[in-house]
Amino acid sequence: MKKSILIGVFIATIAAILLGAFALGFTGNSTKLNAFVDAQVNEQVMENGIEVTSNPTPAPAKEKTPEEAIAEAQAKVSFKILQPSYVPEGYALNIPQVSGTRFRGVSVELEQAMLPYTNGKETLNLKEFQTINDTTPKSTAIPEDTREIVNINDIKGRYAEETNGVKYLNWKIGELSLTISSLTYGSNNISGSSLSKEDMIKMARSIK
Repeated sequence: MKKSILIGVFIATIAAILLGAFALGFTGNSTKLNAFVDAQVNEQVMENGIEVTSNPTPAPAKEKTPEEAIAEAQAKVSFKILQPSYVPEGYALNIPQVSGTRFRGVSVELEQAMLPYTNGKETLNLKEFQTINDTTPKSTAIPEDTREIVNINDIKGRYAEETNGVKYLNWKIGELSLTISSLTYGSNNISGSSLSKEDMIKMARSIK
Protein backbone atom coordinates (compact mmCIF):
# COMPACT_ATOMS: atom_id res chain seq x y z
CA MET A 1 0.00 0.00 0.00
CA LYS A 2 2.76 2.43 0.96
CA LYS A 3 4.62 1.44 -2.19
CA SER A 4 1.59 2.36 -4.35
CA ILE A 5 1.28 5.71 -2.64
CA LEU A 6 4.95 6.46 -3.19
CA ILE A 7 4.68 5.51 -6.88
CA GLY A 8 1.64 7.86 -7.28
CA VAL A 9 3.42 10.74 -5.60
CA PHE A 10 6.48 10.15 -7.82
CA ILE A 11 4.37 10.17 -11.00
CA ALA A 12 2.55 13.34 -9.95
CA THR A 13 5.86 15.06 -9.20
CA ILE A 14 7.31 14.09 -12.59
CA ALA A 15 4.15 15.36 -14.32
CA ALA A 16 4.33 18.68 -12.48
CA ILE A 17 8.00 19.10 -13.46
CA LEU A 18 7.26 18.32 -17.12
CA LEU A 19 4.32 20.77 -17.21
CA GLY A 20 6.45 23.51 -15.67
CA ALA A 21 9.23 22.91 -18.14
CA PHE A 22 6.79 23.04 -21.05
CA ALA A 23 5.31 26.30 -19.79
CA LEU A 24 8.74 27.85 -19.40
CA GLY A 25 9.80 26.68 -22.83
CA PHE A 26 6.65 28.11 -24.48
CA THR A 27 7.08 31.43 -22.73
CA GLY A 28 10.71 31.57 -23.74
CA ASN A 29 9.88 30.86 -27.37
CA SER A 30 7.17 33.55 -27.34
CA THR A 31 9.59 36.07 -25.89
CA LYS A 32 12.18 35.13 -28.46
CA LEU A 33 9.59 35.45 -31.25
CA ASN A 34 8.52 38.93 -30.10
CA ALA A 35 12.12 40.04 -29.82
CA PHE A 36 12.78 38.75 -33.33
CA VAL A 37 9.79 40.65 -34.75
CA ASP A 38 10.82 43.84 -32.95
CA ALA A 39 14.33 43.47 -34.29
CA GLN A 40 12.98 43.00 -37.82
CA VAL A 41 10.83 46.14 -37.52
CA ASN A 42 13.64 48.27 -36.15
CA GLU A 43 16.35 46.87 -38.37
CA GLN A 44 17.81 49.21 -40.95
CA VAL A 45 17.96 47.34 -44.22
CA MET A 46 21.09 47.58 -46.29
CA GLU A 47 20.68 47.33 -50.06
CA ASN A 48 23.66 47.61 -52.36
CA GLY A 49 25.60 49.30 -49.60
CA ILE A 50 22.93 52.03 -49.21
CA GLU A 51 21.14 52.42 -45.92
CA VAL A 52 17.39 52.26 -46.46
CA THR A 53 14.99 53.52 -43.83
CA SER A 54 11.26 54.13 -43.89
CA ASN A 55 10.27 57.58 -45.17
CA PRO A 56 8.71 59.79 -42.50
CA THR A 57 5.30 61.26 -43.17
CA PRO A 58 5.91 64.70 -44.76
CA ALA A 59 4.82 67.67 -42.71
CA PRO A 60 1.81 69.51 -44.17
CA ALA A 61 2.76 72.44 -46.37
CA LYS A 62 2.67 75.73 -44.54
CA GLU A 63 -0.02 78.03 -45.87
CA LYS A 64 1.29 81.28 -47.29
CA THR A 65 0.42 84.58 -45.74
CA PRO A 66 -1.11 87.30 -47.97
CA GLU A 67 2.22 89.14 -47.82
CA GLU A 68 4.14 86.06 -48.98
CA ALA A 69 1.71 85.35 -51.84
CA ILE A 70 1.86 88.93 -53.11
CA ALA A 71 5.66 88.99 -52.76
CA GLU A 72 5.88 85.87 -54.98
CA ALA A 73 3.62 87.50 -57.58
CA GLN A 74 5.64 90.73 -57.36
CA ALA A 75 8.83 88.85 -58.23
CA LYS A 76 7.29 87.89 -61.60
CA VAL A 77 6.30 91.37 -62.80
CA SER A 78 8.27 94.60 -63.14
CA PHE A 79 5.53 97.05 -62.08
CA LYS A 80 4.60 97.60 -58.45
CA ILE A 81 1.52 95.58 -57.52
CA LEU A 82 -1.06 97.91 -55.97
CA GLN A 83 -3.33 96.74 -53.17
CA PRO A 84 -6.64 98.13 -51.96
CA SER A 85 -6.87 99.54 -48.45
CA TYR A 86 -10.62 98.87 -48.56
CA VAL A 87 -12.17 95.48 -49.31
CA PRO A 88 -15.96 94.97 -49.04
CA GLU A 89 -17.13 93.22 -45.88
CA GLY A 90 -17.07 89.42 -46.08
CA TYR A 91 -14.42 89.28 -48.81
CA ALA A 92 -10.92 87.90 -48.17
CA LEU A 93 -7.89 87.40 -50.39
CA ASN A 94 -7.87 83.96 -52.00
CA ILE A 95 -4.18 83.31 -51.32
CA PRO A 96 -3.63 80.21 -53.54
CA GLN A 97 -5.04 82.09 -56.56
CA VAL A 98 -2.80 85.17 -56.29
CA SER A 99 -0.57 85.28 -59.37
CA GLY A 100 1.92 87.28 -61.35
CA THR A 101 2.47 86.44 -65.02
CA ARG A 102 4.34 87.69 -68.06
CA PHE A 103 2.72 87.05 -71.46
CA ARG A 104 4.64 87.17 -74.72
CA GLY A 105 2.64 86.78 -77.91
CA VAL A 106 3.44 87.36 -81.56
CA SER A 107 2.75 91.09 -81.41
CA VAL A 108 1.98 91.81 -77.76
CA GLU A 109 4.01 91.45 -74.58
CA LEU A 110 2.49 92.31 -71.22
CA GLU A 111 2.68 91.60 -67.51
CA GLN A 112 -0.29 90.86 -65.30
CA ALA A 113 -1.02 90.43 -61.61
CA MET A 114 -4.24 88.93 -60.27
CA LEU A 115 -5.56 89.45 -56.74
CA PRO A 116 -8.85 87.54 -56.24
CA TYR A 117 -11.04 88.19 -53.20
CA THR A 118 -13.79 85.70 -52.38
CA ASN A 119 -16.93 85.65 -50.29
CA GLY A 120 -18.46 82.20 -50.53
CA LYS A 121 -19.21 81.63 -54.22
CA GLU A 122 -18.81 85.31 -55.04
CA THR A 123 -15.49 86.52 -56.42
CA LEU A 124 -14.07 90.01 -56.69
CA ASN A 125 -11.10 89.96 -59.08
CA LEU A 126 -8.56 92.76 -59.13
CA LYS A 127 -6.47 92.53 -62.30
CA GLU A 128 -3.52 94.81 -62.95
CA PHE A 129 -1.63 94.70 -66.23
CA GLN A 130 0.91 96.70 -68.14
CA THR A 131 1.78 96.45 -71.80
CA ILE A 132 5.51 96.07 -72.40
CA ASN A 133 5.41 95.96 -76.18
CA ASP A 134 2.57 96.08 -78.69
CA THR A 135 3.18 95.96 -82.43
CA THR A 136 -0.42 95.16 -83.34
CA PRO A 137 -1.58 97.36 -86.24
CA LYS A 138 -3.85 100.08 -84.85
CA SER A 139 -7.28 100.46 -86.34
CA THR A 140 -8.31 103.95 -87.38
CA ALA A 141 -11.95 103.22 -86.57
CA ILE A 142 -12.42 103.37 -82.80
CA PRO A 143 -15.80 102.03 -81.63
CA GLU A 144 -17.83 104.27 -79.36
CA ASP A 145 -17.42 103.45 -75.67
CA THR A 146 -20.91 103.29 -74.20
CA ARG A 147 -19.84 102.28 -70.69
CA GLU A 148 -20.79 104.52 -67.79
CA ILE A 149 -18.13 107.06 -66.83
CA VAL A 150 -17.23 107.10 -63.12
CA ASN A 151 -14.78 109.21 -61.11
CA ILE A 152 -11.92 107.33 -59.43
CA ASN A 153 -9.66 109.82 -57.64
CA ASP A 154 -10.13 112.36 -60.45
CA ILE A 155 -9.37 109.67 -63.04
CA LYS A 156 -12.02 108.73 -65.58
CA GLY A 157 -13.08 105.14 -65.09
CA ARG A 158 -15.59 103.01 -66.95
CA TYR A 159 -18.29 100.86 -65.36
CA ALA A 160 -20.38 98.21 -67.13
CA GLU A 161 -22.77 95.43 -66.23
CA GLU A 162 -23.23 92.49 -68.58
CA THR A 163 -26.58 90.86 -69.32
CA ASN A 164 -25.69 87.99 -66.98
CA GLY A 165 -25.14 90.45 -64.12
CA VAL A 166 -21.33 90.38 -64.08
CA LYS A 167 -19.97 93.85 -63.24
CA TYR A 168 -16.75 95.44 -64.53
CA LEU A 169 -14.85 98.55 -63.51
CA ASN A 170 -11.86 99.74 -65.55
CA TRP A 171 -9.41 102.63 -65.07
CA LYS A 172 -5.70 103.47 -65.37
CA ILE A 173 -3.03 104.73 -63.02
CA GLY A 174 -0.22 105.97 -65.22
CA GLU A 175 0.70 103.13 -67.59
CA LEU A 176 -0.94 100.52 -65.37
CA SER A 177 -4.41 99.33 -66.39
CA LEU A 178 -6.69 98.05 -63.64
CA THR A 179 -9.93 96.07 -63.75
CA ILE A 180 -12.25 95.00 -60.96
CA SER A 181 -14.77 92.33 -61.91
CA SER A 182 -17.54 91.10 -59.65
CA LEU A 183 -19.18 87.75 -60.35
CA THR A 184 -20.47 84.49 -58.93
CA TYR A 185 -19.23 81.08 -60.05
CA GLY A 186 -22.08 78.59 -60.28
CA SER A 187 -21.84 74.88 -61.01
CA ASN A 188 -22.44 75.41 -64.74
CA ASN A 189 -22.38 79.14 -65.30
CA ILE A 190 -21.11 82.54 -64.26
CA SER A 191 -23.52 85.15 -63.00
CA GLY A 192 -23.55 88.49 -61.19
CA SER A 193 -22.84 89.03 -57.53
CA SER A 194 -24.62 90.93 -54.79
CA LEU A 195 -21.84 93.52 -54.62
CA SER A 196 -22.96 97.04 -55.50
CA LYS A 197 -21.36 99.43 -57.98
CA GLU A 198 -20.69 101.84 -55.11
CA ASP A 199 -18.65 99.21 -53.22
CA MET A 200 -16.59 98.48 -56.34
CA ILE A 201 -15.87 102.19 -56.83
CA LYS A 202 -14.98 102.58 -53.14
CA MET A 203 -12.52 99.72 -53.44
CA ALA A 204 -11.03 101.22 -56.63
CA ARG A 205 -10.55 104.61 -54.93
CA SER A 206 -8.60 102.93 -52.11
CA ILE A 207 -5.98 101.69 -54.58
CA LYS A 208 -3.24 104.33 -54.89
